[in-house]
Amino acid sequence: CVVADARAAQREIRRPDYYPMISGNNWLWPEAALELIADSGDPDQNCQNLLHEWHYNNAEIARIDVQLENLGAAGGAAPPVPGGRSPAPGAGDGNNPPRPGPGGGAPPDRGRPPREGSRADAGWPIVPDTWRAQMGGRGGGGRKDNSANEKAEREAREARKKAERIEQLKSRRADFVARNLEIEQILGDECGIDPAGQPLVDPYTQVFEEDVLPITSGDAEAVTLWSHDITAASGATYRYRMRVWVTNPFYGKAASLGEDQKHLADAPALASDFSPWTNPVSVFGDRYYYIVTAQQSDASAVIQTRARATAELFEFYYGYWRRGIVRLDPGDPLLADAEVPDLPLFSMDQDDKGAWTAERQDAALSGPRLIDLSSAFLLSVAGIPAERNQPLVYVRNADGQLVIRVPRDDRGSALYTLMSNSAVDGLTALVLEPGSNARRASSLPDSAPGNRPRPGERTPIGDSPEGPRNPNDTGFTDPDQF
Repeated sequence: CVVADARAAQREIRRPDYYPMISGNNWLWPEAALELIADSGDPDQNCQNLLHEWHYNNAEIARIDVQLENLGAAGGAAPPVPGGRSPAPGAGDGNNPPRPGPGGGAPPDRGRPPREGSRADAGWPIVPDTWRAQMGGRGGGGRKDNSANEKAEREAREARKKAERIEQLKSRRADFVARNLEIEQILGDECGIDPAGQPLVDPYTQVFEEDVLPITSGDAEAVTLWSHDITAASGATYRYRMRVWVTNPFYGKAASLGEDQKHLADAPALASDFSPWTNPVSVFGDRYYYIVTAQQSDASAVIQTRARATAELFEFYYGYWRRGIVRLDPGDPLLADAEVPDLPLFSMDQDDKGAWTAERQDAALSGPRLIDLSSAFLLSVAGIPAERNQPLVYVRNADGQLVIRVPRDDRGSALYTLMSNSAVDGLTALVLEPGSNARRASSLPDSAPGNRPRPGERTPIGDSPEGPRNPNDTGFTDPDQF
């Protein structure tokens, strides 16, 4: 019977899954969707400081690695210590006279008898030592040997300094690595982000958990209900209210009731009062733009600069936000090509019984997609008097209004971060086959929350068995009757 079926499907009635989709992120229930948008902005100041410190340390580690590489890392082979090298042929050791032979000293005797007044061992005239010290020349080895020793000592000192420098660099590097590991732990535990500022766990794998208890149960302090408004239009804003219908426990039991209560058994279901109206719920538009960088003209500079700006344009297409980047001069329209991967096309047919079937076509949607916001254009760039390097960008919007944008604020907005992440995910996300029976709603109580990615790594959204969600569905929409 209907009542029995309703009891067996309490979760589906209270919190129905979102409609199956072949592309896009998982659908999130309203509270989680709003939290995701709020959390997409800049981290709090402490987390921001930790991010800056991590990136500074990482840059220092890279700089030290270059220095170690230039030093040979291990220091290379140490040069020989003083006294460890044999003297050159023909040179003395500083105490003994040089040996005769090639490279210095006297020529060999060749067997001739010694002449009077000459050295018996060399046949050369006797020269006083004081004269030889003043004359120098190739005959003595003491000065050359001293020079070699000084060079060896100098090389040894340089080797010791090099080894000490390498040890200092390695010690500093180890300190930076240890500190970054500590920062990564704090970022994960207290901020829930990695060093790139990205969530450690894909937010679209969140699971709504609430026991399905009877409304009349004393343990049911609150019951969460939602439905989906598939008529919501892009860019529109709505407010909603809700009431629920519950089965009437007195229905069909009039005989057991007093005369003044028999009317309670007339209706099979009872309606609650309407809830208060919700806060306004705004649906995303199709296209957005953000001014991410800008420079004002400066004719006084050595190299004159002209006013320019860089805009990032986003369009929601095939389940994700697609991004195009354009450089603008004053008067240029906002127009950019967005990178889009090859996307499949399907032909849909309906049989006699009303069932739909999908067939993948050979052709695919490929190539860049033009994001056309050309009805808006850049007017000018001016500086903020109180702040240097913070230009004001003047844009004429499609409705003719003059809008002032500050690049720093645009880059730091939560929606910009949300769309940027979606654009990155959309380049590699999987597209599922229509009717593939892949579960889509993250509201399922037994949904897998997904694996925790390593720092700096984003989980591929398309790999999740939960499938995508529709970013246009930003708030809960409920019918008057439940």
